[in-house]
Amino acid sequence: MATRYARNGRVRIAFEELGGTGGDPLLLVMGLGTSRFWWP
Repeated sequence: MATRYARNGRVRIAFEELGGTGGDPLLLVMGLGTSRFWWP
């Protein structure tokens, strides 16, 4: 699984696709210094 990036103007957001195709995307945001592994 590779980290990809989305850009909107000067803002760049790193993301990973987890799961299959289809369905609605879900954006989880956490503070600085914490990774996605904190979510169950």
